[in-house]
Amino acid sequence: MLRLRVDDFPGTKPEEFSRHNLVNFKEFHRIVAEHFSSYVLGVIPAHVHESHLVWLLGHPEVCPALHGVDHREDGLLNEFPPYLTVDDIAKKLLQGLFKIYPSTPIDTYIPPHNVIDHATCQALKMLGFKMVMGGPGMDRGINLCGLELCYSEFPWEYGRSDELLVRGSIEHLARESTKRDVWLTLHWPWELNIGLHHLEKYLCELGRVIR
Repeated sequence: MLRLRVDDFPGTKPEEFSRHNLVNFKEFHRIVAEHFSSYVLGVIPAHVHESHLVWLLGHPEVCPALHGVDHREDGLLNEFPPYLTVDDIAKKLLQGLFKIYPSTPIDTYIPPHNVIDHATCQALKMLGFKMVMGGPGMDRGINLCGLELCYSEFPWEYGRSDELLVRGSIEHLARESTKRDVWLTLHWPWELNIGLHHLEKYLCELGRVIR
């Protein structure tokens, strides 16, 4: 079965929030919703405002996942420095959860840049998380502490729609989705940056071969 993960809601860079905003995300969602009845959305608590939460609560087909806490863009791929204890990380994650949905359980974690360490996995397990989503950049040998890993393989299951289209992604997804759950990962700011017509073209062609 083909499933969809979308990263970076509402955005990662404040200087780009004039474009990476809720109005443009709604257009991205409109296109995606024509092809997927539901999808997992990586939400960054540090950048979420009330309007984002109101929209999410009104769209139960969008399944929020915790996408780090602030998704730092300072060159450090692991959001939690190695000197933090498991308890320190758990407190930060809990603060992020409370900012998104104080009363609704979230059990899926998407590490920023797909980079996660054992201490973070321990903290996630302690907080009741069940799933970690990964992709290029992740250490596949890491001890996930019993968390389920849903991994998107590069270059066919992870990337920009225009690049995926020329990499043979559609043929790969059509073949593999008959054998297992396949997670296609898109980043909504990337799609907006290149023009949403690329996303529309990719998903339409994908829809012709996968029903």
